[in-house]
Amino acid sequence: MSSLVTFGATASSPMAVLVGGIVATYAATGNTGVASSFLLLTVVMLLWAPGYIAIARYVPPSGIFYTALAAGLSRPVGVAGAPVVLLAYNTIQISLYGLLGSVASGLIGGPWWAWALLAWAIVATFGMQRTGISTAMFGTILVVEVVLLLVFVLMGLAHPAGGQLTFEALNPTQLFGGGVVAGLAVLPLGIAAFFGTETPAAYGAEARSPRAVSRSIFCGILGLGLLYALCAWAMVATVGADQVADLARDPSVPLPFEVFSTSRAGTAGVLLVALGNLLLISSVLAAMISFHNSVARYVFTLGKDRLLPARLATIREGGSGAPQGGSVAQSITALIVLLLFVMSGAEALTMFTWLSNIAAVSLMLLMAVSSLATVRFFAGGGGRNESLWARKIAPTLGGIAIAVILLVTLINISAALGTPPGSYRAWLVPGTVGAFVLVGVLWAVSLRLRRPELLAAVGVRETNPTRQVDEDLGHLTL
Repeated sequence: MSSLVTFGATASSPMAVLVGGIVATYAATGNTGVASSFLLLTVVMLLWAPGYIAIARYVPPSGIFYTALAAGLSRPVGVAGAPVVLLAYNTIQISLYGLLGSVASGLIGGPWWAWALLAWAIVATFGMQRTGISTAMFGTILVVEVVLLLVFVLMGLAHPAGGQLTFEALNPTQLFGGGVVAGLAVLPLGIAAFFGTETPAAYGAEARSPRAVSRSIFCGILGLGLLYALCAWAMVATVGADQVADLARDPSVPLPFEVFSTSRAGTAGVLLVALGNLLLISSVLAAMISFHNSVARYVFTLGKDRLLPARLATIREGGSGAPQGGSVAQSITALIVLLLFVMSGAEALTMFTWLSNIAAVSLMLLMAVSSLATVRFFAGGGGRNESLWARKIAPTLGGIAIAVILLVTLINISAALGTPPGSYRAWLVPGTVGAFVLVGVLWAVSLRLRRPELLAAVGVRETNPTRQVDEDLGHLTL
């Protein structure tokens, strides 16, 4: 189970959430209840997860979102969702090249795209290796990363602004103190921090047992949610609720590592800042490898079901067990998109912002619709031995909550992208997602008319990549 938790938590990149997500949320919203927003989002994710985990037991795991839609709604809907799945996970993974390039360029120097291309070569190499190799590296990075984040929390809480530690930031009334609309506006920025916690389900064929998968998802959501809440609380506590938004917006202030200043940490503060920056780069790189592996498995499943060329459903020979076709396809896609941004002259963070927002909208759409698919699947007599909570109550509540956050995201998309309100450019994000949905619909119609036998096999064919040669994923320990 520990290896699955590692994959999920690594994909979420906790250090990047602290340095990028939490600071950016304070800067964008000025809301001092960010810590309580993570507690609320943890509840939302814990409501959504039981249904997702339940249906994962009855569909091919490597392509769970698309196969869940096929099983719960209809096979044409599953096919229509497949391009959105590929869009979601590819854009998450590719957006991180911009983030890593920006961070490395700022710390070390050189053009951002050179660091991004180096990262691409590393990811492409690891994508072709045995999963256990990545797990060992991820585990080491994650342990050191979490330890440093806990040091950050302890340092921040031990040196509160004004000398008095308060718990107001953890109070939900702080989040909604400026009104319900202002409070809801914080949630879309925070929910992205949990993306990746669902990925252990994609390794269901390689895991020791279904229980290991479910436990890893719940542990990842709960552990990361509490860690993010503590980090957000420590940040606002140490700089002060009246200062945190202004300091987060000031590029000359080294938040969040201001907590490690010499006035608080002494001479060790310099080493902690250096370690934090190093872990930020390694954390993002590990997240890229984790999402790369998830995309490779989705492509493998689609190739196995003949919705993509069958050559993409190949496994690397020689004992690595990696889904070679999917890995190569993802690497080529990432390289093309990266080069297009470089040739357009776009800034690294522009690439990160736009692609990550496309990913967020795509994944929230899939999460909401998959909740509906779960309810329909079990209501139609699918599955067995699942509780009423997992079959109906949790996916209904979780799906509605995710749908509300998606709606708020679309309403505030201009602010998230940094474009003027009403700008047509903001509609490129939902427009891109909509275009992929349309492609999926046309794809499904074409299969119904020309290849009905392939459509009939969607979501039911045995899809078990790497089980024979990569069974060690389920029992690896850190």
